Amino acid sequence: MLADQFISSWEELVNFDRLREYRLSRTLHEIKRLELDGVILFKADNIRYVSSIRPLIWEAGYQTRNFVILNKEGDISLFVASGDYQRVKLNNPWLSNVKPLASMEDAGIARRVVSDSLIPEIKRMNLGNSKIGLDVTTFYTTDFIRKSLREIGSDLDDSGETAIREARTIKSDDEMRLIQAAGGIVDAGLAASQDNIFAGNKENSVAGQALLTMYSLGTEWMPANPAVCSGNPYRRFSTDKIIRYGENVLVNLSAMNDGYCAEATRTFSVGNPTEAKHRSIDNIREAYSRLLGLLKSGLSIGDLTLESRNVLLEFGLERNSRVSLRGAGLSLTDLPIAIDITHDSTVEGSEAVLKPGMALIPELRIDDNESDPTIFSDTLQLTDQGIAHLTRYQSKEEW
Repeated sequence: MLADQFISSWEELVNFDRLREYRLSRTLHEIKRLELDGVILFKADNIRYVSSIRPLIWEAGYQTRNFVILNKEGDISLFVASGDYQRVKLNNPWLSNVKPLASMEDAGIARRVVSDSLIPEIKRMNLGNSKIGLDVTTFYTTDFIRKSLREIGSDLDDSGETAIREARTIKSDDEMRLIQAAGGIVDAGLAASQDNIFAGNKENSVAGQALLTMYSLGTEWMPANPAVCSGNPYRRFSTDKIIRYGENVLVNLSAMNDGYCAEATRTFSVGNPTEAKHRSIDNIREAYSRLLGLLKSGLSIGDLTLESRNVLLEFGLERNSRVSLRGAGLSLTDLPIAIDITHDSTVEGSEAVLKPGMALIPELRIDDNESDPTIFSDTLQLTDQGIAHLTRYQSKEEW
């Protein structure tokens, strides 16, 4: 169920005041650890983490329509898309300093916003002669901010993204409840998908049924478009291709609940697959289960890489396989990020250690260009005792 739709007097599900306090305290801790005096954040999910607004999202305006300034004392100044200003003022009483913002996708407008709005607010928040972190925005906006800050004795530092990403890494119980609710929506979408996978149907029809189901359950947005791929080669999207008897069909779905994301992938066989193909999928599913069992608190990404390779060797899957690990939260790319840990011995972040409170998305993909690809992935919670499934859909073949 959606944790924020069924609030009651007889049990506490998500305490949103506590959630806001936790996220802000995590951010302030990282700002001080990196010796910053404040941050300027443009990314929609970072803004949401700090200010708890639900920003309007445009694919073309993800880093130009809103921004927030936070100083190390915890003062927040929010600049919100002008068309959304009245809603935010009405619905977000915890924010006392909210101002309307023109779209900064035009360089001329961006320059004027920086000189007329951002810099005066920086001064008001006592961030002159300071070290200020930035996450990500357009090149010209970054340049305007850097030059303008120099004029008031402040330096722009690129560690703003590091601060917020580190803050977001460890989730509170409230955050995990929200991710779990998103996972339930994904599970329902996978069930609807499997019910519509049959020879003669189209990939887009399967994806459409998944979308209908997930939106009816209240998904806020699609963090990634639904991917339904039948046969070979693998594609991370759906088409009007007709599904054929005997093919594998990959379904990758994601959902968002109160800003928090979950994702899962399942591989289904159409009709009555050959015994060899069925054994192959079962073998890969068993290997995937073994890989999930490797995820333990205190394990480094480097050690996980070595142990993952050993599992794939044991199951005869060392060729054309890929194991990846990502974090989940207000995006599907939270820390840690380790891409292709099975083959890249110099993977970036190999010294990083898995910690309780991380939400993880492991994925096993087998794609040899000779048979239909097979993928399994889930969203998991890492605890002191191991993993807890936040997505848990079992296909009918597993019942």
